[in-house]
Amino acid sequence: ALGEAYARMIFGAGFVHGDPHPGNVFIQPGGRVALLDCGQTKQLSSSDVDKLERVISTLQAYRRAPDDRAALAGLGDAVRAYGVDLRPREIDDLYAPTAEAAALDDDACLAAIAVTLFGDKSVDAIPGGYSADELSADSPLKRLKSFPQALVLMGRAAVIIRGIASKLEVNYSLADAWEQAAAERITNLPPPWARAENSAEAAAEPRLRDVLKARARRVAERVLPSRAKRWLARRIASRL
Repeated sequence: ALGEAYARMIFGAGFVHGDPHPGNVFIQPGGRVALLDCGQTKQLSSSDVDKLERVISTLQAYRRAPDDRAALAGLGDAVRAYGVDLRPREIDDLYAPTAEAAALDDDACLAAIAVTLFGDKSVDAIPGGYSADELSADSPLKRLKSFPQALVLMGRAAVIIRGIASKLEVNYSLADAWEQAAAERITNLPPPWARAENSAEAAAEPRLRDVLKARARRVAERVLPSRAKRWLARRIASRL
């Protein structure tokens, strides 16, 4: 439910809540999620969402074929296009890599960042010998030179959500949770929660106006004479 809430938020409304720690997450009746404390939120541009869609789709392609060099390069290009820039790896000059090997290593590092943020690091292959542990000396995050602002809050939210899943001992991937919404954004389809097949369910829920009308009638029936009750109930109903 939390992953779907973020899919709606990012690929639907176009903003991100950057602080979904357990104290800011309320589970409502029916499993619906409410997020509190909107102090760390950011409006996302259409370009930001497009770039994230590409990262998610190429990440899923890489996860399905982790040994495919083209899939690795595609994911690296998507993360690079988002505005992520890397520092050169610290390597002894005597063992300086060829240009091809350095490019492969950069793609692996960028892909590892995507897996760390949006994949399931407990089961996914982390390329390039990098570590999915953010505190490790081999973490791909150690090579970050610049990181786009839109991805800062998104990355923070992803790490917190993954931490919640880990605490609950659940293998979880935001890429899986967001893949459908990201793919459907390309084709300009309405998101799943806004489609006609869900309208019947939505129509079955009482509207606020109907609830207020019914409440006004009940109050009038308890405290007013019969003629005044009918007049006041009609008057209130006509103003709602």
